Amino acid sequence: MSSTIEITKTCEWCHSVFTARKCTTRYCSKRCAEHAYKDAKRKEHVAKEQAKANIPQNLDKSPFISPGQCARLLGVSRRSVYNYLAANSIPCFQFKGKTLISRESLNSLFDGSHLYELRPAKEKEAITEFYTTKEVLEK
Repeated sequence: MSSTIEITKTCEWCHSVFTARKCTTRYCSKRCAEHAYKDAKRKEHVAKEQAKANIPQNLDKSPFISPGQCARLLGVSRRSVYNYLAANSIPCFQFKGKTLISRESLNSLFDGSHLYELRPAKEKEAITEFYTTKEVLEK
């Protein structure tokens, strides 16, 4: 059974004037209701992502950091950090599905204690004994 009352309302989506049969009607058509619903969901998703992005990343708190956090700290890509880990340039702890880098070991890489002293390059000795092409062919 439909209602016999007629209420003149303005659509909340397209702002056109329409005749509603219920007091709770907000949109003039199913299309406007779907567009409004989709827009509300989109705004909800954007707000959730903005809230996630605005949470400060506390890299200073934990004694261990992930490769992604290490990449942000060093200013390189995450792939580069994994290449350093594979080459054993950066010490790490690997568990099932989790790689952790000790903040202490990362800091010790840059304190200078592990660096080699710069030594002057050795002069190369001149080659005095060598075979000629003819001697090589004979041998």
